[in-house]
Amino acid sequence: MRAALERASYQLQLLLCRTALTPTPTDVDGNHPHDTTPTTPPRPRRYPATEAALMAVGDLALRTAVTRHERGRRQGDEDTAWLLLLLTYLPVRDHAWLRATTPTPGHLRLWGDLTGRAPATLLPAPASLLACTAWRDGQAARATTAVTAALQANPTYRMANLIEDALRAEAPPALLEDVLTTGGCTPTRPAHASTRPRRRRVTRR
Repeated sequence: MRAALERASYQLQLLLCRTALTPTPTDVDGNHPHDTTPTTPPRPRRYPATEAALMAVGDLALRTAVTRHERGRRQGDEDTAWLLLLLTYLPVRDHAWLRATTPTPGHLRLWGDLTGRAPATLLPAPASLLACTAWRDGQAARATTAVTAALQANPTYRMANLIEDALRAEAPPALLEDVLTTGGCTPTRPAHASTRPRRRRVTRR
């Protein structure tokens, strides 16, 4: 799997470079776009064409993977690595979340397979998707196990924390759709923005 991830990372880097129609010398964090590792790919939000391309290939990868698992087939290492990397982009992951509104055996097999094969750095997304899908399918125990695995890999992963809170509160699975469609899972504030309340200026007379 490690070799497949390296090849998938290189493929992803090529996609990002080819679709960056208006490149800038640095990304949003001030790093050179090419000075990246497989776990920190260039961020697509500075390149609208890149984000559209990621959504297109992400949708294709998801549909292909679900179809294979619906037919009882298993993803190979190359396709698994490619999908795992695409899921690191929140729009692709959230698209996968919405596609599983009505769980099927294929969805459960897919996310269970990816959760079992993902390295720790890429585990939170598939494990959270497994938890979400299992919860929708009425498998609360399996959902709890999956979300626990996601949080052990990354305790601050927001999607997993939302699912864990909902499971503890015994909230209905439909709550997930409300959270996602209202933007509750994907932060709208820039990562560098301050969360402190602004002080009111006092004008002295």
